[in-house]
Formats: sequence, C-alpha cells, structure tokens
Amino acid sequence: YAFDGCSGLTSITIPNSVTSIGDYAFDGCSGLTSISLPPGLKSIGVWSFGGCSSLSNITIPSSVTNIDLCAFSGCSNLTEVTFADTNYSWYVSWSWDAASGTTVDITVPSTNATNLKDTYDDCYWFRGEPIA
Repeated sequence: YAFDGCSGLTSITIPNSVTSIGDYAFDGCSGLTSISLPPGLKSIGVWSFGGCSSLSNITIPSSVTNIDLCAFSGCSNLTEVTFADTNYSWYVSWSWDAASGTTVDITVPSTNATNLKDTYDDCYWFRGEPIA
C-alpha cells in the first residue's frame, strides 16, 4: 500500500535494489503514465499497478519470474506490455500451482496487455523453462 491512491503520481523509476513490488503498492495511481522497473526485479504483487488507468505501456524485465493476481487490472489504457525476454515460456493459473497452468504466448505486446488487464487478470503468472 506504499503509494496506494496517489493519483498525482505521474512517473516512477523503481531503484535497482528492489526485487519485489509489494501488493497494492501503486494501486489506484490513476495519473501514473510511466513506470521503469529495475533489471533485478523478481516478482510483481497482487494489484501492484491495479487501477493505473493512465498507464499505456510497460516492459517486464527478464528477471521477473511471477506476476500475481490482478497486477494490472483496471489499467484501461494499457495497450502494450513487452516482456524483455521472450525466450521463456509463461503460464497462467487460477491457483498457486504453476503445474496446472495454461501456456501463454508473450511475443505480442498488445496481446500481453489484453491478457494481463482482462483475459487472465485474475490469474497467477509464472515464468517457465527456457524455450528450446
């Protein structure tokens, strides 16, 4: 809940020392248009960026291994999500069990945005093994 509801926040650069974005950290920051995630980030928590309705694009660093429920839910203007490393398979699951997940293609930024904010917004996202 660090910046929850800070509608006047427009841009953030998260320091390189941060490895996890906490639950609801930027939830409801409706004025947020720019987010720079650090290269060592491992996880993105529940509703971390939920309701950031001015956000239109974001890049997920290659170090991220999981994205929790509704992390980008309510990001109505989100049109592009780029995964920095598309050499890994990704799975979505309605439970905390990656083995029960469905494989998701992460190579198309516009599809990623739709999947993260709508289609699979209430799912856990897990990075799988490298694609051979």
